[in-house]
Amino acid sequence: MALAILIGIGWLALTTVVGIGGIFGSLHMPLFGLGALVVGWGPLILAARISHKRKAKREGAWAWAHAEMLEAGCVAPGQGMDHSGEGTGIAINPQNRMVLLLAGGVYKSYDYEDVREWEAREERPGFAAGVGARNALAADAVNTRNAKRAAENTGLFVGVRDRQTPLWRVAMKDKMARARWMEILRQELNEGSAAARN
Repeated sequence: MALAILIGIGWLALTTVVGIGGIFGSLHMPLFGLGALVVGWGPLILAARISHKRKAKREGAWAWAHAEMLEAGCVAPGQGMDHSGEGTGIAINPQNRMVLLLAGGVYKSYDYEDVREWEAREERPGFAAGVGARNALAADAVNTRNAKRAAENTGLFVGVRDRQTPLWRVAMKDKMARARWMEILRQELNEGSAAARN
């Protein structure tokens, strides 16, 4: 990956110098210079636009699924009883004593009594380094895997009575958000359940 980035930067630098030289420099060949800029920067700009459109489409689908979950659970958005991020979410309806969980565009609701455990976790990725191009590429691949694994092991994890999906992960990078949701769940499920029994 590091080598590919270096090659890409070199390519952009070369085509930029040739392009600007063609337009303004001693070459006085504006069409040639413009062509060099398009050849150098065109694929990068196109890839960035495609990536942005895919991300927007994915985030739009996630927002739609979260809104649908809130509506189904009769939870008012923005009142502090819902959270969403990276295609996951959680919401609580204290009146109906229900916890709603969302992952991958699918949501389910659980009664308070069906929630077995919850835990906030944070994992930091390890870092590998390599000397030389070959070892640097191998280290970069290891670092990418470590970062992905750490992200998958960070968040709020909720265990429920469900044979199909017994463990849900709600993406929460922010430590304070995780602490807040741990307290919400403690108050609602522990103290709320005790109050309902009395």
